[in-house]
Amino acid sequence: MSVATKTNQPKYKLVYNLLISDIKKGKFQIGTKLPSEREIAKRFNVDMSTVRRAFKELTVSGIVDKRIGSGTYLKRLLGGKWEDKTVNIVLPVHGNPVVEEVAMLAPQIAAQHNRKFQIIYADNSDLPAMIQSFILHEQPTILLGVDCTEATKEMLKAPELFVVLAKPIDDLPSIICDDNHGIRRLMEYLRDHGHKRIAIFRSYLDSPVSELQQAVYKSCIAEYFTSDLDIYVDIGPEKNCMDTAYEVMLSAARKTEFSALLCLNDEIMQAALAALYKLNKKVPEDVSVVSVGNTCLSRYCYPPVTCYDPNLEQHLHQAFLLLEKNHYASDNCEKLRLINPLLIERYSVKKID
Repeated sequence: MSVATKTNQPKYKLVYNLLISDIKKGKFQIGTKLPSEREIAKRFNVDMSTVRRAFKELTVSGIVDKRIGSGTYLKRLLGGKWEDKTVNIVLPVHGNPVVEEVAMLAPQIAAQHNRKFQIIYADNSDLPAMIQSFILHEQPTILLGVDCTEATKEMLKAPELFVVLAKPIDDLPSIICDDNHGIRRLMEYLRDHGHKRIAIFRSYLDSPVSELQQAVYKSCIAEYFTSDLDIYVDIGPEKNCMDTAYEVMLSAARKTEFSALLCLNDEIMQAALAALYKLNKKVPEDVSVVSVGNTCLSRYCYPPVTCYDPNLEQHLHQAFLLLEKNHYASDNCEKLRLINPLLIERYSVKKID
């Protein structure tokens, strides 16, 4: 059998489509091994590079699992009822504590919703082709921490299939933490402990979220705000975040007096603790510190840091609910849900007179 040539589609796409057809017809079951690349090439009368490209499309879409030295195995079936479809949870290849926590929570939350799921670790360059496959096979998908810029236009063709966590994208269903609520709770907590000169430590990023956090901070500190309390880290492509934050805090804490420090993520918080220690400023005796995030960095540093937890469990729970709601109301998709963060009290804040 030879793939058709009188078409605008490249040969690898034709091979891909024929393999998809075989999967939909039930010729393979989950966990069974597909024919080798050599067998496929011979069957369709194409070269090996064509088959490898087709297999790559299947792999990045989470349809098959390629095991080095063993072969390619079917990972999930296609077609069927929406309720039986596997939910994709797409995470970046290069993880972080937030990504790791979502991966750990996924089995529990999926079980609560009686849904099968699979975690797909994606490189940004793979995402556009992935999204096309998800739409073609009507796969419900949750995304966190991947750059959707190049794929957004494609996703908007079927927004009911997607939910983006933590970072809102115009016209795509999103679940985000209510940073307004979280920053206010941390600031109120510090003020209730007697603090007035509260500095903010933030990454210098021109984004709606960082702008909102800064604006809420300023409204909470009100008449006590002075420009030297706004400490920011300008992180360029060639700079290490924590190294840069450490140097910035060393400089700022030598010049600026503050009794409390609000850090907008746990990485720069960790750097701030190291810088304060270097300057012989004890936490919380000399400076109280709070942070945004509740990652392992705030849980296991010394002292453990009071923070607001973005409530990732609720993010994931609401994502499953939103996928279901939008599936049955695809003409009127709900675009945004806000999650209230949780205040986690630890040992990094001291009450002052």
